[in-house]
Amino acid sequence: MTRRLANARDDDRGIFSLFGAIAALALIFVAGLAYDGGQHIKTYVEANNLAESAARAGAQATDPSDLLAGRTEIDPAAAQARVAELMAAAGHSGAGHATVSGDRVTVTVTLTQTAHILPVGPRTISATASATPARGVEEGGA
Repeated sequence: MTRRLANARDDDRGIFSLFGAIAALALIFVAGLAYDGGQHIKTYVEANNLAESAARAGAQATDPSDLLAGRTEIDPAAAQARVAELMAAAGHSGAGHATVSGDRVTVTVTLTQTAHILPVGPRTISATASATPARGVEEGGA
């Protein structure tokens, strides 16, 4: 009996299976960090691009004749409508909110990103951008 216990203690069978399982889990975790982290960055860039585009669209909610006269007041309702239209066209209805303060439109876009590999719940990613109306050069220019 003593000989069997001594042999069992010196037996290394099964050690590689344990090492392989731990290494596989570590590899899956690293792959999850790389993939899901990349998806997080991609979603942030998309939210930022949408916020910038929507802010520019909202800043165009001025009367062209007022803009030519140097008045840059923005119609808040028209700005919100333009932002909503752009967000719907991009496939993210209701994800953008515009606020108007004087001649500045600020748009916040909120998107949800779900993890595909890591066991984490959905993450909310927001980006904010502002724009003001500007009059272009009409003739000649320096």
